[in-house]
Amino acid sequence: MKKAILTLFASAAFALLTVTNVSAQSAKKQEIKTKASTEKSEEVAALKKPKNVKGKPAAKRGDECGASYSDIIVKNYTGYYLDVFVDGEFRVSLAPGYQTTTCAVPGTTKLYAKASFDDGSYLTWGPVYPKTGYVYTWSLWP
Repeated sequence: MKKAILTLFASAAFALLTVTNVSAQSAKKQEIKTKASTEKSEEVAALKKPKNVKGKPAAKRGDECGASYSDIIVKNYTGYYLDVFVDGEFRVSLAPGYQTTTCAVPGTTKLYAKASFDDGSYLTWGPVYPKTGYVYTWSLWP
């Protein structure tokens, strides 16, 4: 009887330790919701998409983000075409109703999104500052 009880406790302890280790390794997820702002900012006004250089194709990307980077899922719930910037550099244009995933370097990352209009005005989302080690969903609303 004592042997059965000890075996039961040993099995329970093993199962508990196994579950604890596995859950400690899973990625943390966080969702950030941002609404548009019409506030003017020199920092945002300076954000520009790069122009294509004729005859020079874009550099090929390597592996996906990997464990050392943050995955940032950007969801565009606005009715605008948005330009997404990570640490001040253009990453992607995002159509209304679409989503994309981009990567961020380790450490605190600064995210902006910008909807530019033909009259020179713009709307902005951000800045938001996610940290590496998380999978972020950044939901952009009008």
